[in-house]
Amino acid sequence: MINQITIDALGLSSEHFIVKDFYLDRDQNKYIAIIESKKKDIKCECGSSKIILHSYRPKKVNHVHFSMVPCEIIYRQRRLLCKECGTTFLEPNFLSLGFSRQSDETVNVILTLLKKNMSFTDIAKSANVTSQTVINYFKKYIDCKRKTLPEVLYIDEFKNLSFGKGKYACLLLNYQNGEIVDVLPSRRLDYLQYYFNKIPKEEKENVKFLISDMYDGYKHLHDYVFHKSVFVIDAFHYIRYITDAFNKVRIRVMKSFSRNSNEYKLLKRYSKLLSKDSNKLQNETKKWPYVNKEMSTLEFIKYLKSIHIDLATAYDLKEEYFHSYKKTSFEKADTFLSYFIDKMKMCLVSEFDEVASTFEHWKEYIINSFNKDEYGKRMSNGRIEGTNGKIKAIKKISFGYDNFYHFRNRIIYIINDDEKPLSFPKNDKQLNEDISTFLHKRSAYTKGFIHSKNPRSNAYGLIHKEYPSCPLMTDKEAISYLKSKELSKEEIVDLNNSIRENNSFYSNPINATDDNGELLDYIEYLKTTIKK
Repeated sequence: MINQITIDALGLSSEHFIVKDFYLDRDQNKYIAIIESKKKDIKCECGSSKIILHSYRPKKVNHVHFSMVPCEIIYRQRRLLCKECGTTFLEPNFLSLGFSRQSDETVNVILTLLKKNMSFTDIAKSANVTSQTVINYFKKYIDCKRKTLPEVLYIDEFKNLSFGKGKYACLLLNYQNGEIVDVLPSRRLDYLQYYFNKIPKEEKENVKFLISDMYDGYKHLHDYVFHKSVFVIDAFHYIRYITDAFNKVRIRVMKSFSRNSNEYKLLKRYSKLLSKDSNKLQNETKKWPYVNKEMSTLEFIKYLKSIHIDLATAYDLKEEYFHSYKKTSFEKADTFLSYFIDKMKMCLVSEFDEVASTFEHWKEYIINSFNKDEYGKRMSNGRIEGTNGKIKAIKKISFGYDNFYHFRNRIIYIINDDEKPLSFPKNDKQLNEDISTFLHKRSAYTKGFIHSKNPRSNAYGLIHKEYPSCPLMTDKEAISYLKSKELSKEEIVDLNNSIRENNSFYSNPINATDDNGELLDYIEYLKTTIKK
């Protein structure tokens, strides 16, 4: 009975194990359990069943169950001897995988905690292991694949890692279920084209709507890759232009008064009140500061508008758009936008001139935002903006990442609810296949390499943009390679200086070709770049 209680407390199977001893080691402040496997009929590889005990092989295994109490299991694994062939072998191990010093239960706890927004260090403390052990299991078990492109595809950017490929990384999201499709290291158009060119044509044609902000690169991506889909500008981003223009007017009017005046203090104190949609305000009556008079909220706003005619005009424009936007259907969107653009041009408030030009430039795609989905809601980037907030939290709690591939996997693993770890861990060969693939093909400098700077050692090295965690060459090796191409010393210096000036330099990023239509190799592309 006591044995069964101990087995259950450790989270082990009574079918496989027997507890020989269990006690608290006060010096090490952890529990110690000594266990053995139950005797079972085992056959040798030669087919003989004449098996006897040879010796015991004690194996110390770190074990953490749901209670998160530090515990060490001393597993007395039997070494068996075959009487027929004289071979010795170990009995089956149901406690841990191979020669691992972590029990399967500990690995499960680590993988479960990795699903939460916790740093590797915090997970290591909970599982009584080192942070490097957590990182190793993360690399072995977490390998998030790209999802199939959905019918409605969100695309947005977020702040990249400090040494990433550009200031912004790119996020792809499924509109229907909110799942992350993929996380890309750059939002640059050349990289996005390279990425989507690897996806089958049939899958890309499945995308019916592409939703994004007003970044020109996404518009060009739609024209080049998703030209059969409908390009939609997210409402939040173009409405922000109107609210920003109103705030500029408020600040201009406010600064026209002295800091000690009531007008300055009112416009500064009630900036948020003026920016809100009037339909969402509580029309309460109270005594307002600097006015010394009781009035309702709407009457108070009317009083603020009377401070300056430009402020009143800008406020009325903002409110008219907010109220009309919600009532306008897709069929009437063109007429409504044309009317509003003309009104902004004729309002004689300079801050709205730029807004009118922006709306005119993106008019076709703003109209598409009036489309409604199957639930009767307008398509917007609201869900992806929420996901961006989660990504910021992941980056903050982990104090940054040194490897974008790990960062990408952690984002997808945490946010996608259905993302599961691998059933079997990657072996060393799989973990190093990125390096082995390219180290044995150093002459194949065609495309896809980046010359980047290590943020810790400040050393330059060549890596492949698909495998940012795998360093390929040092500067000396790269220069040796250049010499093997029979370049002059002057050309080598020029090439090296050119690369050093561009830390995030993509070699042949747009698949540049020569006069015969052949792809330029790494050296020829650099030569062409220098000449230009």
